[in-house]
Amino acid sequence: MSPGLTFDFSSLTVQIGGQNITMDTSNNFVYNGKTVATAHNTNNGFNLNFDYDNLISNEATGAVYNVTVTYTAVINGSAVVGDDGNANNAKLFYANNPNSGSTYTDVEKEPDPETATDISKTEDSVTIYTYQLAFMKVDDSDPAKLLPNAVFGIYKNRNCTELVDTVITNENGYGVSTKVAAGTYYVKEIEAPSGYSLNGEVFEITANWTTATTQITGTVTSSTYTCLLYTSPSPRDRSLS
Repeated sequence: MSPGLTFDFSSLTVQIGGQNITMDTSNNFVYNGKTVATAHNTNNGFNLNFDYDNLISNEATGAVYNVTVTYTAVINGSAVVGDDGNANNAKLFYANNPNSGSTYTDVEKEPDPETATDISKTEDSVTIYTYQLAFMKVDDSDPAKLLPNAVFGIYKNRNCTELVDTVITNENGYGVSTKVAAGTYYVKEIEAPSGYSLNGEVFEITANWTTATTQITGTVTSSTYTCLLYTSPSPRDRSLS
């Protein structure tokens, strides 16, 4: 995966016949007493070798089980914000003739189709997009005063128990999070600047592709994803997010 995604090796799951199979302590996936696959944790990704013989569901016909592989990753602070996105690439190596030869067993290395003429490769890629939520904290004076050191929590649920990110406003009153994917989030101030009261209101924000604004300077294109929300004015304290 790209540096903006952190792969969770423990989430790797193989599904056969509607049954989810998790790894044992040796990174093997065992189904009906047979090791159907072995995993290897690589640099922010994984190799997964399947044993074709152990995937046969019907000895008479040679039919094999349908297999689904699932895994998760977390968007991190290195994530690319904008239409370039964060790549999740996959390669599938397979034997040209499943009825001859042997299963490839070196789970730590990819097979080389250039030297192994009985192996073919297909590739696919999915781009994971991340979004940006920008905050500005001001007081209620006229003109408004920009307030640094206000702490906001970004949450996945309305009761603010599933924290996604914590943002502290800078000297210009701004705070930015790039740790959000598409979806609905809830923003709450959790620490007010010195001398100001805490704003306890919870703001609902939906991050989606339609909020993108694009600026082009020469040959450089940058996209910023923002959702603008206003609080109700309160004495000495008003925040924009």
